[in-house]
Amino acid sequence: MVILIYFLVSFVGGTIPGFIAKQKNKNFILWWIYGTFFLPIALIHSILLVLNMEKGIVVIRILIIIY
Repeated sequence: MVILIYFLVSFVGGTIPGFIAKQKNKNFILWWIYGTFFLPIALIHSILLVLNMEKGIVVIRILIIIY
């Protein structure tokens, strides 16, 4: 049951980087798969896509401090 919940959360969570990347004209399906299997890394990667590198690094540092 726990494994089923984990996979459900992963599939739903993978859509977040997918939608962010879709805004930058990237392939939604590929980013959804990437987000499903590597959600924390894909979120950071998609944030860096949206923001330029300097602003993205500041956001990542804030997220690391909060974590």
